[in-house]
Amino acid sequence: MPAPLGALPDLSLSLTGAETEGPEAPGVRSYTGSGCARTLLPEKEEDLREGSSRNAQIRVFMSEDLAKQLASYKAQLQQVEAALSGNGENEDLLKLKKDLQEVIELTKDLLSTQPSETLASSDCFASAQPTHSWKVGDKCMAIWSEDGQCYEAEIEEIDEENGTAAITFAGYGNAEVTPLLNLKPVEEGRKAKEDSGSKPMSKKEMIAQQREYKKKKALKKAQRIKELEQEREDQKVKWQQFNNRAYSKNKKGQVKRSIFASPESVTGKVGVGTCGIADKPMTQYQDTSKYNVRHLMPQ
Repeated sequence: MPAPLGALPDLSLSLTGAETEGPEAPGVRSYTGSGCARTLLPEKEEDLREGSSRNAQIRVFMSEDLAKQLASYKAQLQQVEAALSGNGENEDLLKLKKDLQEVIELTKDLLSTQPSETLASSDCFASAQPTHSWKVGDKCMAIWSEDGQCYEAEIEEIDEENGTAAITFAGYGNAEVTPLLNLKPVEEGRKAKEDSGSKPMSKKEMIAQQREYKKKKALKKAQRIKELEQEREDQKVKWQQFNNRAYSKNKKGQVKRSIFASPESVTGKVGVGTCGIADKPMTQYQDTSKYNVRHLMPQ
């Protein structure tokens, strides 16, 4: 049975780092962090589009990983159903089938609720419009792609042709490339953030929270399946060890002899008697007379 994938790989990228002046050319800024290192060149469009494409790649990788897990769970379910066809009352197999069906449904839910864009989970920029003219050095409110929340940032570079900007989050040092449409003035962004914190959860937030809950539940079920498989393997090993001890050909203190072995004496017969009595004489007949009270009376 193929082993289920335990936990989803952590594909998050840490962009924490510091801004330094690169030796390549004047005015070139390099952002180096634990997760990546990149250089923003105003002359090249590829570097400005790098940040936005990275998030799309991460979402594609996560979707592919979930699809592989789903195929693995379905293969395991088929094997369990095949085993149940010969032993339909096995409680462990029935429970495993139920767990697999639940994990498959949860994984399907995760695939169907994968967000098309990371920014869709935030209300801070739900109605962002290109009504502001931005320039390098402006303060703004931008969304950090790691958690979907908006923070204060400063514009470092602007690519008018692609409509993107390289920003650095104030107080954190994280650098990202984000569309200009997703930027807001500091005052409007703070007000929207405060308003969203005081009102009940929006539909997008509820979907995100439900998706996270289902993801944790699916991981928990997958871990349970792994534990059940380990328990069955342990029981299998124990039974094999017991079986080997019970039918061992080299048991201590016991000598096995064939019933067709040649007897040790000249009077013994081959194939007569077992358990080592071939060389023993036949049982002698003893008289079993019956006695009653008349035998005890004097004559």
